[in-house]
Amino acid sequence: MENKIYLHCPRFINCSVNNCPLTSGYPKWKHLAGDLQRTCILNKVVRKRIAKGNSKNLKYIGLTPSEFNAINYWKTVEKSVEKSPGQIVPVKAP
Repeated sequence: MENKIYLHCPRFINCSVNNCPLTSGYPKWKHLAGDLQRTCILNKVVRKRIAKGNSKNLKYIGLTPSEFNAINYWKTVEKSVEKSPGQIVPVKAP
């Protein structure tokens, strides 16, 4: 049974986004031609907080793929800086 995390969204009642980051099917669902809203406008911090305790079913923990990839990229940059303090270490983009 799917955990309905999106029900905790403060915009849920008025939202018309089919491809919600708080659903387990995200981002594989497609937008429909008549969609009023194509993307979620809820703040990233709020989406992340809602998904925090229920993220086992969410591939991107309530974030968009680009937000999720950016966070992971910066984590790798931080690790490379920790390994070599005082030196500039080139990091390849994912």
